Amino acid sequence: MRIVQLISMVMAAFSVSLTADAQETISAKFRMLSIDGAIDDLALVSADAVVPVEIPELRRSDVYAYRGSSLLRFVIESQIVEREPLPNPVLEVSGVDRFKNALILVFRLQSSNGVKYQALAVADDFEGFPGGTSRFVNISPYPLLLLFDQGSEPQQLESGKVLTRAFESENQNVHIQIASYADGEVHRGLDDRIFPKAIHRDIYFIFEEREGQSGRVKMRRLREHQNSALRLYQSDG
Repeated sequence: MRIVQLISMVMAAFSVSLTADAQETISAKFRMLSIDGAIDDLALVSADAVVPVEIPELRRSDVYAYRGSSLLRFVIESQIVEREPLPNPVLEVSGVDRFKNALILVFRLQSSNGVKYQALAVADDFEGFPGGTSRFVNISPYPLLLLFDQGSEPQQLESGKVLTRAFESENQNVHIQIASYADGEVHRGLDDRIFPKAIHRDIYFIFEEREGQSGRVKMRRLREHQNSALRLYQSDG
């Protein structure tokens, strides 16, 4: 991995807002995932370096080891000028140190002022996200209701939020219905089946179906075998 040593620039950037940076120094390990398109133009500001990061679309990145402020800051790498203060961060992420291993979900948003970034850090270690567990991430602009199998209580899922659900090991064919609230009305968003297994950790991303009628959504699954996660975290220490 290419690492640009910019210690003086980091110190200059930190001195701009000393009060905000008067936080404890943390050490953390995490992976990253972009919701909408791969991202390869960001760099992470750590305590002693600026590290370029590569964030693939809808799959986990390599593991990044970090030491620095509890508020992670990312800048545009191409805007870095040698011997000049670092550019203003375009993405800030908090809460990573709450997890042994975190997964940072990055949302790239188009606006009139260009691209903006938002992120959500969730637990990705095996203890908090074991095999047989599924996570549902609402990327749509709609509040959702998720119903698993007939007769169960619907689960609310606001836009930009995550719902974690564990399924019984023998339940490998789950009927899921999703309703959305759009344009002041409740809409039938999706009717589908998922197939969780005890050996897999699944993340389901729920998108707006732009070409369909209002309120329609679609899902895309990211599956990881539990043994792959265990090998990664054990080898990574």
